[in-house]
Amino acid sequence: MRTTAFLSLFVLLSAGCTVLPDGVEGYEDRCIQLNAELIPPTASDPHLGNKNVYACDVELEALVDGSAIPYADGTMIVKESFREGEDFPWLLATAEKKSGSWEWKEYKRNFENEDFVQILAGEQVCRNCHEAVKDSGDWIFTFYEEE
Repeated sequence: MRTTAFLSLFVLLSAGCTVLPDGVEGYEDRCIQLNAELIPPTASDPHLGNKNVYACDVELEALVDGSAIPYADGTMIVKESFREGEDFPWLLATAEKKSGSWEWKEYKRNFENEDFVQILAGEQVCRNCHEAVKDSGDWIFTFYEEE
């Protein structure tokens, strides 16, 4: 009984530390930033802060000419959000295209030296918001902008 309780507690405590998945780790260096300037928050924004959005595993030419939309399976979109006065992302929201549908995940942290922790919110929350651009942007709000 004690062993089971200890293992359960260990699993719960370890769940708080998240190593970002391979598709997310290193996104700043290997993915293409879609926005030319920081995207400011809006009144109805669920991800407070200024944002950058990246497209991973997509060709620049396809982003420039718009042929990337609809996005192919394997594409990952990463949105990073910065709180006012901080220079590190506190939130990463991801959308990964698999079998023609998007899988949504969010990771948060409070301090730069902390690991990101995956938020266990239901994907329906993301889908409800992104549904507004399902036809025009393949569920993604941000389009590629040249600097």
